[in-house]
Amino acid sequence: HVGELKVRTLTHWIAEARLSLEGKRVCEVGFGGGTCLPFLAQRARRVAGIETNQAAIDHVRATGVDVDLLRADQLPALLAAPIDLWLFQDSFEHLPDPSTFVAWMTENSASNAEILMVLPRADSASQQLLGRYWPHKLSDHEFHWSRAGLIDFFAKRGFSVRSEFYPLKFASPQMILAHGLHKLGIDGAREWLGRIRLSVPLNFGEQGLVLQRQR
Repeated sequence: HVGELKVRTLTHWIAEARLSLEGKRVCEVGFGGGTCLPFLAQRARRVAGIETNQAAIDHVRATGVDVDLLRADQLPALLAAPIDLWLFQDSFEHLPDPSTFVAWMTENSASNAEILMVLPRADSASQQLLGRYWPHKLSDHEFHWSRAGLIDFFAKRGFSVRSEFYPLKFASPQMILAHGLHKLGIDGAREWLGRIRLSVPLNFGEQGLVLQRQR
């Protein structure tokens, strides 16, 4: 059910961002469980996925989905073909060295490449209100970006904002509850609501951007 909601969320974001997958080479950075890769593979010309976790790569490979899987610490200098669309679904804030990664990404981007990015917004109202209790303050988030900081970072690397959107995310009640209790140091909540197949649209301080490379 969680995987289905992730695909539904990505479908909504692509529609809101007015993006097309047809004929494009797409790379999802930080694909996690890989639930969106089959969806992308059915619609794009070719799909690649990047992850730090070898177990996640092995899991997706075992499903037999026809995509290119890359480990973040073993990236080739150049891919077989440049990428038309990069996807960051709550993954950019996990990068330990975004400057180095984006430099590599730029070298492997098509001349008019686009980036679809959803990530926590450091200057959001929820962050200012909740402070250290903000749900996005997690140990594996290296740091968070304000809107202005993110736009400036990419502008210096040849990408400008094409559009912005409000990224609603479809989440199950058990995911919301488990995430909240995890912040309080309590785990195991997913099992309590495991049979409930509901979804709730939410946005808790996240920003959605489409950036495009400037020739």
